[in-house]
Amino acid sequence: ALRAGAPTTALAPCWPRLEAATARAGCPALSGETPAEVTSAVLRRFEIDDDAIAGLADLYREARFSRHALGEADRERAVDALTRIHEGLAHARVPEAEQAP
Repeated sequence: ALRAGAPTTALAPCWPRLEAATARAGCPALSGETPAEVTSAVLRRFEIDDDAIAGLADLYREARFSRHALGEADRERAVDALTRIHEGLAHARVPEAEQAP
């Protein structure tokens, strides 16, 4: 989806999709938490690259809230960040405290 359309249009729904996936996985935001905080915390529990998480979140906020259009370099940074997140999740281990007995 990040490759289709204008960079700003493609980037805007990316982070909310991660938030929705986190909620579907059984990790909804609790009182006082934003979905973005929960999503970041869940990804960090699986030792996903902090720079990828922060980079994708920053690009989402820029796409969503800035008045200027994002460019192809921004799209490529988002693709790189999301690729690193996906690769990290593909190799992630469930934290010991969360494994069934």
